[in-house]
Amino acid sequence: MAQGIEFLELIYGQLHEAGIIRSKGEFSERLLGKSPSYLTSMRAKERGISGEVIMGLGDTLLAEIDELGSDPANAEIRAVLRRAVAQVNNYLADQTIPTGIAFSEPLAGKKTLRRTNGILNWFRALVKASPAGSSTG
Repeated sequence: MAQGIEFLELIYGQLHEAGIIRSKGEFSERLLGKSPSYLTSMRAKERGISGEVIMGLGDTLLAEIDELGSDPANAEIRAVLRRAVAQVNNYLADQTIPTGIAFSEPLAGKKTLRRTNGILNWFRALVKASPAGSSTG
């Protein structure tokens, strides 16, 4: 299976379920900046999704949050979008930081190691704890 497709479909499913996105075409065009057939085409061709596309999704989600402003009527939508941003950040971290990475003592002290592990664990816990993050797709 092509890397990244499942992740994008997970995010699409959560946004679709929340009523933020109506179709895969809208998701591809509005949030990925691609053609309406991008997501279904990439699935059919079993192509991988580049990190740039995932990073662009995160940027677009942040822009969507910003556009909503602070109106209390949009609080639930903002929460769904924020969870999606957290998932994007977690996905990118998992793709770029090897599991079980060991810092050598001269490069990073124990305090830095604890802080780094704490941040990674916080992101993982945030995604797992959110209703959107607990979905199995």
